[in-house]
Amino acid sequence: MEDGFPPDLKADPYEQDNLIDHLAYGKVRKVMKERLLKRMKEIKGKSARIIPAKEREPSGQRVVFDYELDE
Repeated sequence: MEDGFPPDLKADPYEQDNLIDHLAYGKVRKVMKERLLKRMKEIKGKSARIIPAKEREPSGQRVVFDYELDE
């Protein structure tokens, strides 16, 4: 929860389902990727190498709204 993105412990109490590849979490993934790359650049002082992601598949999960991403 410290990143502002709480896990859904009711649906996945043992945190076994990695939601990073779910299309419904595309905006969350984008925000987290931007934060990570910014942090890596601050630490290393140079651009980070980006590994291309695999193709995404529909998840059936709900869509995360913009207001849920506000810091």
